[in-house]
Amino acid sequence: MHSLNSRISRSTPSHPTKILLFLAVLLLTKTALAESLLFKKRMLGELVERVPEVMKGYDSKTGHFMSGRAWDQRGQRHMYPLAIAYSTKTENNPYYRDPKLLGVIVKAGDALVEAQDEQGRWLFTKSDGSVWGRRWQEWTYSRWVDTFEIIRDDM
Repeated sequence: MHSLNSRISRSTPSHPTKILLFLAVLLLTKTALAESLLFKKRMLGELVERVPEVMKGYDSKTGHFMSGRAWDQRGQRHMYPLAIAYSTKTENNPYYRDPKLLGVIVKAGDALVEAQDEQGRWLFTKSDGSVWGRRWQEWTYSRWVDTFEIIRDDM
């Protein structure tokens, strides 16, 4: 019968094995971190490239982002990626701290306030123009609050 100590010593890796395991974990962690940084850089670059496309749907008089034939609050969700472009300093980001873009973002939020009823609901209008009544739109609220969190010190 083997003692408990001999069973533990057989199942515990030796010193060189521990070092190799540590190096493997370190390598995998560094690789994952590098991939994450590359993804972030690529994602931010693509986001910045798409700002002009997003701005094509913006009405500067109303603060509305149009999606389809009729306006509804869902189009205002564009304010969130615009706020990321506004607040993120990267190479080749002409929108970083751009006061014009900040004005667009603020006006988009103002349009949401203006369109709400006294309970905070918006008229839910489909892109085909059909109206489904007033609704609380959690995705719009979350993008609006997240946007405010990003830009509030600059407003």
